[in-house]
Amino acid sequence: MEHKEAGNYFRPKTLLILYDLLLTMEFTLAEAKEYAKKNNSREWVGAILRHTNNESFAKRAETKGILLGPVLKPIDKMINNCGPDPGMKFPEKEELYKKRVAHIIKDMKKGWDMPPLIVWYLNHEYSLADGSHRFAALKQTGYTKY
Repeated sequence: MEHKEAGNYFRPKTLLILYDLLLTMEFTLAEAKEYAKKNNSREWVGAILRHTNNESFAKRAETKGILLGPVLKPIDKMINNCGPDPGMKFPEKEELYKKRVAHIIKDMKKGWDMPPLIVWYLNHEYSLADGSHRFAALKQTGYTKY
């Protein structure tokens, strides 16, 4: 079964060239946990951010700050930066945003092992760096932590 965010962001067994290495990655929560166990969270976070076209965030994640995780955090403490609401740092048309979120919810109901949200802790706030659509899907389906 193929799991992906609308827009073809995620596909199991994605081949990714990173640092001249050919990696097979699934971008799942289980995979993120395995990388963390091996103390390779930076590699995993950089790869998923590049896969979702967040090159600037990928560079930051690979070189700056302390990476923890995946860890459970309350969703209501996270600040979303992408979507159709006014004042979003990364605005998106409402129709496309809703379509992506609905697709994620559908895949969640099928058992998709969704990747963790990538969150920066800045100025005493948890700010989403990647995963705004997943975040909205989690909220809409009643999750309080992820």
